[in-house]
Amino acid sequence: MGTPHRGYGRWRAASLIAVHALVALHIAHWLLTGRTLAPLEFNEALHSLHLGVITAGFLFMALTVLVTLAAGRFFCSWACHILALEDLSAWILHRLHLRPKPIRSRVLAWVPGLAALYLFIWPQVERLANGSGLVSPRVQSDAQGWGSFVTSDFWRNLPGPGISILTLSVVGGVAVWLLGTRSFCRYACPYGAIFGLADRVAPARIKLIGDCSQCGLCTAACQSQVLVHREVLQLGRVVSSDCLKDLDCVAVCPKQALAYGRARPAFMQSLDAAEYTQRGFSFTGIEEVSVAVTTLALLVVYRGLYDVIPFLLALTIAVVGAVVLVTGFRRRPRTEHGPWRSALAAGFLLFSVHSAFVHHHAASGRRALLRATGHEGLSSSGPPEGGRVVDPADLEAARVHLRTADAAGLWTSPRLGHDLATVHLYAHERDAAEQQLLRVLKKAPKDLPAAVRLGHLALSLNRTTDAERYLQPIFVANEDRFGPETRALRSRAYVLAGQIAERRLETSKALAHYESAAHDDPQNGEAHLAMGTLYARLGRLEEASGALRRAEVHYPERSVVLNNLALVSLGLGQHAEAIEQLRELLDLQPDRAETRYQLAVALLGAGEIVEAGHQLEAALVLKPGYVLAEQLRAKLLESPAGETHDGRR
Repeated sequence: MGTPHRGYGRWRAASLIAVHALVALHIAHWLLTGRTLAPLEFNEALHSLHLGVITAGFLFMALTVLVTLAAGRFFCSWACHILALEDLSAWILHRLHLRPKPIRSRVLAWVPGLAALYLFIWPQVERLANGSGLVSPRVQSDAQGWGSFVTSDFWRNLPGPGISILTLSVVGGVAVWLLGTRSFCRYACPYGAIFGLADRVAPARIKLIGDCSQCGLCTAACQSQVLVHREVLQLGRVVSSDCLKDLDCVAVCPKQALAYGRARPAFMQSLDAAEYTQRGFSFTGIEEVSVAVTTLALLVVYRGLYDVIPFLLALTIAVVGAVVLVTGFRRRPRTEHGPWRSALAAGFLLFSVHSAFVHHHAASGRRALLRATGHEGLSSSGPPEGGRVVDPADLEAARVHLRTADAAGLWTSPRLGHDLATVHLYAHERDAAEQQLLRVLKKAPKDLPAAVRLGHLALSLNRTTDAERYLQPIFVANEDRFGPETRALRSRAYVLAGQIAERRLETSKALAHYESAAHDDPQNGEAHLAMGTLYARLGRLEEASGALRRAEVHYPERSVVLNNLALVSLGLGQHAEAIEQLRELLDLQPDRAETRYQLAVALLGAGEIVEAGHQLEAALVLKPGYVLAEQLRAKLLESPAGETHDGRR
């Protein structure tokens, strides 16, 4: 009897092509307009769970789960771009007469579920354990840090071209070649684990509707390694959650005995374990343990390697690498490709050992740098000039580890370059820090944090021309592509540009830069402080007061803001406000004579002559010979009782 062809493969291919066409249109819309619907990526769901921001990607995943609950696991085979790549790779290998033997592992089958628990559940457990509580769902815009539905930062959660190509090559090519078709789906994909769980309660499945001759063609056609002919014989339907509903089994049945339709949900029902055991596994018990341990070790090595390898790519490399190592070093290889597998295993082992060495030193250096400085995230901030080193030994340890990672690594990531620059800055090696940041820019010309840090460094050395040149890239960048982090970075650059303008006595230009800085990032306290200070020098005290009050909210060093705000309040004749501000400043800096002098001036303005005298005496104790305090005390002694005074520092 001939095998009927129902055309499902062509329809599925058309569906997958349409998905890629829609992705291309989505990206094109963003490139043309600068704003578009936020990425419909499942990774966005992680940020919804971790940050509470309800994103378009989260809603897309939720909708996909709901559809799976009703109709079964269709998304993976009819709409997933990764599976499309896997199937394409399998077709190409077939055309090249390469037919890799599928790997069957009991241990690796647990990996997707464990990965899903780690990504989706473990962060919530950590939040509850440290008392943070669960996140509160909310919708927000790009200006608030992470656009929910419409964004100008389309690539915010997506890797760059290099990592994208590497990911697609490993997931869709290498994994298929070495582990078999759809190996990523079976042994790595955490989203597949969620869809598989939802499929268990779906009231629609592949079911038996006629006589089954147990020819096994359906099982042979199934690329997901489901024992279709045995499941329909024993249970009347396919219950395995690995079934992706691609309908290949339905199309190939010579008796048309299979169909997709309404059927009892699988729940926890499964084919007898003996059936799958008879089919055989690729590893012995000891080898399964070795695969598990090796996968975990390789995941630790490769996750975040060179600051670019994301979790899912590292997980796939770990799974593929574990299989290659275990099969490659067998005494009696079970496959006909034993010799080349052994050579591949030896090469991969050497590369992994080297990667572990580099990763260890980079991570150790960053931990030492954190201990030495007490700060995190310095790679994206300005140079920590005058930063206090908690422990010089830790700073030196950071230097040794980071230099070792830099020298031994196949590539120096921008982040590692920033970390080395930070070590030099804390060690007061400004020239070395500048050279390191220039090296970062040479490797990554679009690294705007490096440009801003260089501008800050050049300005600290009074090289205003160099500072302007370093800052130029961020001012000419296309702001239509800016996300909130880039706008905050440009805000810091505008503050630096304002300081350059002030040094050149271009006050109008400086004010314009500070206003631009505040517009880009309203929470940039440095911008408000600089603006308020300049307004005060220009005699525009009302505007200075407003800017400084905004700085009071956002600038970290409250004492600086209070001092300037108090002087402005004095200038405006607001003695009560000045007294309150100066008293708070004294709580922060009780040994500062200048503050006590200013408080005395404010007290005199408010008519509190006796306390003003006490503050002047205290100022002179702290700073003997303080001329302004002595002059005001002399005037106070000469004045009739009750007369008020005003004075300036």
